[in-house]
Amino acid sequence: MPPLSTPVRSLLCRYAAVASLVASCLMVLFLMASCSTGNRSADKGGNLQYAEWLRLTDREGYSVAVVLNPWKPGEELHRYVLEQHPGAAPDSVSGTRIKVPLQRAVSGISAHVHLAFRLKAGECFAGLTDAGYATSAMLKAALADGRLQDCGQGMAPNLETLALLHPSALLLSPFHNAGYGALEQLGIPIVECADYMETTPLGRAEWMRFYGRLYGRAAEADSLFALEEKEYRAHCSRKPQRNGRRPQMLTDCPTGDAWYVPGGDSYMARMFEDAGFAYPFADIPQTGGVPLSFETVFTTAHDADIWIIRSATPLTYASLEASDPRYRRFRAFQTQQIWLCNTVETPYYDEVPFAPSALLAELMALRYATPADTLRYFRPLQ
Repeated sequence: MPPLSTPVRSLLCRYAAVASLVASCLMVLFLMASCSTGNRSADKGGNLQYAEWLRLTDREGYSVAVVLNPWKPGEELHRYVLEQHPGAAPDSVSGTRIKVPLQRAVSGISAHVHLAFRLKAGECFAGLTDAGYATSAMLKAALADGRLQDCGQGMAPNLETLALLHPSALLLSPFHNAGYGALEQLGIPIVECADYMETTPLGRAEWMRFYGRLYGRAAEADSLFALEEKEYRAHCSRKPQRNGRRPQMLTDCPTGDAWYVPGGDSYMARMFEDAGFAYPFADIPQTGGVPLSFETVFTTAHDADIWIIRSATPLTYASLEASDPRYRRFRAFQTQQIWLCNTVETPYYDEVPFAPSALLAELMALRYATPADTLRYFRPLQ
């Protein structure tokens, strides 16, 4: 073959460079799309990329956080001005003003207090409602030595204890068409924590950046979220492509007359997708739990390969069958592929909201039959 002319060699070099650039861009796009966590997008508002119901903007000496209304899209639920010192924000900036870091706050959600301890800001909290449900070692220790006070039930907190603590804020979960009863009469700022309404794992985890600013740990929270995002996406990149049959996932058990399954647009459905499972109810376009009859679940998901159950009470194959003999007809029961998360003994609800990569790794471990002694939350049903 005759030697290539200089113009041809130049053209080929340019073509190779462009091809390399295109391949690199495609690889980045592939990794970005490999998780169903939502797109990184500046139009989320302020500093945030994944959270649907939160907007966060930092200014010199203060931050503005806007909690959007999940039940009335386009409307604000609450606006907060987080001031590092009184008067840091101009008078023209509207919103409930909260001095940060918080002092002696009280929370109705153990995950938010657990996050504070992870960020070395446990001193921000003096009380916790529904403290009996806290399972992480850090929260149990704080309750045992008096750093955290048990403030009674979440739906009926001990108002006398709250008054004695003089909290600077109450962190509570908002619910559709529901107020906060007597708590609204205490004159204490209520921080409405709607993170549980997020439908993507990274969307919910990103709320830690808001809470980090409340706790005076903005940089630490930003770094922790960046690490969480990296870990989550790394797990996603290791799942197999959609060729061939993917194992099916079934979750939980009936409550009363209804079997609540995660809707196809829900947090857990997206987690199953990211772990490489086929979810039998993925075509139900809802974001929350969907009540179905036992017969409907059996018809749709009796052939599921893996069945995970999150329960506050101990379960065994024998007790499951005794409660309803029809459970034995499920494939996962017959092959003994039911996995139990005892939510009283494991810190599942304290940790997972702001550490979804840990749950994703565990679900992928179940998919690939990893030895049970490597798991933190789930154990094989006995």
